[in-house]
Amino acid sequence: MVNRKRFANLLGYTWLLMLAATVVTSALIADRRARQIEEYPCCCDPFGYLQMAKDIREARQNGKQPNFTIETDQTRLLIQLMQSHPWLITIFRKRTRLEFSIRRELD
Repeated sequence: MVNRKRFANLLGYTWLLMLAATVVTSALIADRRARQIEEYPCCCDPFGYLQMAKDIREARQNGKQPNFTIETDQTRLLIQLMQSHPWLITIFRKRTRLEFSIRRELD
């Protein structure tokens, strides 16, 4: 009776160990595959994807938390350009509406 109980416990712990090893292996494989995929943002980056990806990479290299701010030299230049040419805002709004309507149709 005692041997059966020990065998059952041993079998249970073996099962948990195999399950944990499988989860860790799957996580490592998923991480390796994710690192192989090149970042390829499409269109005009309406949500700051490129800047956020850059912030994440830099923070990881420095061992810090990423700082997600919209205030960059690029955004300042874009704002100045659009303020100096009001017709650009109209074109940008039309293009953004068109892109979002196309995306909705594709989804």
